[in-house]
Amino acid sequence: MSKKAKQKTDNDDGPVLKRGRFSIQPDVTVVVGGTEFQESSHALRICSEYFDAALRSGMKESISKRFEFPDKDPKEWELVRSFFEPFSNAEITATNAHKILPWFDKLGIHKGIERCDPVLSTRRYRCRNGKDFDLLLATLLNSIQYNLDNTTPVCLKQIKAEFESPKGFLCADMVGILFDALKANKTQELPWDICEDYVPSKVTDPADQDVLIRTGVLLKHLLLSKWKNER
Repeated sequence: MSKKAKQKTDNDDGPVLKRGRFSIQPDVTVVVGGTEFQESSHALRICSEYFDAALRSGMKESISKRFEFPDKDPKEWELVRSFFEPFSNAEITATNAHKILPWFDKLGIHKGIERCDPVLSTRRYRCRNGKDFDLLLATLLNSIQYNLDNTTPVCLKQIKAEFESPKGFLCADMVGILFDALKANKTQELPWDICEDYVPSKVTDPADQDVLIRTGVLLKHLLLSKWKNER
């Protein structure tokens, strides 16, 4: 048997690492927040670009078969790992999407990110209190960071509706966070578009826009507070 033919026979049961084989049985240790989980290298590689690259790299993780995420929550990993299981019935919901999106992004699970978009974009967002607005804001920021094209306009529409409602729960601090986040994500025109009706005048200079937005929002917040107190 030729050397080439022998090598092919040796590899018939799966790809071979320089110092080991990938396995459908648990052969990788993932340590999350101090808790150890035993995972299949085969399943990890199929689902995750991060694990695929690391296990094929020849670096220490491919040899030790050990990955550590000390600052992460073990409960979140339990949720994420459920998507690695064969024939998984794991469901992405509006509640757990915010927890798994950062994991999907870090691990290069692009199909998981894509599955979050229709879930978050079809949720009905009602801002009945400040906590509801915090969730809406978090959803918007996630949609921008992870390129959820359908979710972003839904959130912006709802935030604009909050501006237009005298009973909205917007305050200067919330809006300041919103604008800073949008600008940091290179969407500087969006906060101006939302807020332009509430500032003294329209200008084109970004620095002036920032000042007017904050002045206008603060003024609106003070007026609304006074209006609510006098009712």
